[in-house]
Amino acid sequence: MPIINIKLSDPMPSREKLDEIAVKITDIMVKDLGKNPARVVINFDEIRSDATYFGAKSVQAIKEGK
Repeated sequence: MPIINIKLSDPMPSREKLDEIAVKITDIMVKDLGKNPARVVINFDEIRSDATYFGAKSVQAIKEGK
């Protein structure tokens, strides 16, 4: 049972876009690894862009061009 965790900074994509991505990832697990699609677990986590840093700059500041 593959468990796939995907972390995205805010804002999250729409529910429709997340559904589309989950289908594509599940298809890869089934076609390439022979996994049972009913057992593929995909979890999307939203991380706060103002609380995640790269090189001492928050993702929020990077997005804002600061």
